[in-house]
Amino acid sequence: MRKGAVGIRTDGPFSIALGTRGPFIREPAILIDVDGKSKILIGGFLLLLLVTSAWKYKVYVLDRDFLITDTIPCDPRTKSCFVHECINSDECASEPYQKITIQANELPVCDKFRENECPIPTCKLGSTTCSISYCSENTLEAGETCYVVAESELPDSVSSEERDSVQ
Repeated sequence: MRKGAVGIRTDGPFSIALGTRGPFIREPAILIDVDGKSKILIGGFLLLLLVTSAWKYKVYVLDRDFLITDTIPCDPRTKSCFVHECINSDECASEPYQKITIQANELPVCDKFRENECPIPTCKLGSTTCSISYCSENTLEAGETCYVVAESELPDSVSSEERDSVQ
């Protein structure tokens, strides 16, 4: 056999050999012979890997059974909204927002290639997996502040109950 040549030889249906077959190769350089117990162990491991992959594909791709946290527009006249902190106020154009945590399968269908904008996600009535977070000291994260509208900026059409909920 030539130097560096590797051959393939199979003695049974589950014998594994590494290499390539050529006209000058007579015996394999590397041969791994697997016994019965090892075949069962390898087969079980591969079956477990296949079943786990199929299950995760079903959960994440077909059922879309996971939570997504996103931001949606917020009206600061009626709700306590988040806004990103701005270091330089001249370049900052942060819009008020609220946070929504929603099950992926409850999200509206969106085709970005046909439409310019996707529908804004909303919580369905009675949904236990959907929640909207408004700005408070408990919900603030780094780089966020609460956007509070001064009472003088509120229109007359806003009721006193809504004024209290903003503050």
